[in-house]
Amino acid sequence: MCIFKSCTTNITLKAVKLPFAILNVHTNSGGNSGNVTIKISGSLFVNNMSARLAKPGTTIHASAVYFTNSTTVYATFNLQGEPLGIYDVTLTKPDSATATLANGFSVVLPNNGGIITGGGVNTGPGNGNAPGCAPGAASGLNSQLVTEIVAPDRVLIGWSFVIQINYNNPTNVDIPAQARALYSDHDVLMSLTPAGVANGTTSLYLELTEQDGPPGIIRAGGSGSILIYSKMHVSLPRGTVVLFNLK
Repeated sequence: MCIFKSCTTNITLKAVKLPFAILNVHTNSGGNSGNVTIKISGSLFVNNMSARLAKPGTTIHASAVYFTNSTTVYATFNLQGEPLGIYDVTLTKPDSATATLANGFSVVLPNNGGIITGGGVNTGPGNGNAPGCAPGAASGLNSQLVTEIVAPDRVLIGWSFVIQINYNNPTNVDIPAQARALYSDHDVLMSLTPAGVANGTTSLYLELTEQDGPPGIIRAGGSGSILIYSKMHVSLPRGTVVLFNLK
C-alpha cells in the first residue's frame, strides 16, 4: 500500500482470440410433451445460426433460433414424443462452422411443476410447433403460470407505494406468454410509471413475458416481474383495507 505518494503498478495484458464455443445451456433439461426453448451462452455467435440436439440414433433440429447478441441465443425444440436421454447441443453458423457442448441437454418426462389444474388431458391433437403447445399433456399444462402480488402491509394516507408482480413457469415445457389484469378497489389508482399515478386507473392490463427472453413464450423455468406504482388518496379513512386482484 502506498501512502502520501504516487503509486505505479505493472500490469501485463494478454489478448486471446475467443473461439466459437457453447459454454452453457439453460435450462439444460426439458419434457418431451411439447416445445422447450433453451438459452445458449457462449462466444462468437452470429445471426441466422441453426441448432440441433443429437444422441446416437436421434437428431432434433430447432424450429426457431433467436439471436440476442454474440454471446446469447435462444433455440426452440419440439420435443413432443422424442426419446428420453442425454443429448449434445450444436450450433451451426451460416458458413458451416459448428460449436458443440457434449451432453449439454437432457430430454426427460414432462413435469408440471407440482401444480394440479384438473383431470384428464388437453383435447385435440394440437400443433406441437406452436409456442407452449403440449397436445395430450395433463390438463392445464399449456397455461400454467405461478403469480404473486407483493404489496406493503400498511401505507400512510396520501403516500405513494410500489406493488411488485412476480411470475414464473414451474413446468419443464414452454408456455405461451400470458395476459392478466390487475384490479384495485376503493378507487386506488395505479400506473406502470411513477409519473402516471395521478392520471392512473383502477385496472391495468399486463403482458407477462420472460424478460429479455424470446417473444411469445415463457420458457421452462422462466420468470419475470413487473413494478406497479400507486398512491393512497387522502379521502380514504384510516384502517381501510385495499384489495388488489390479478385475473
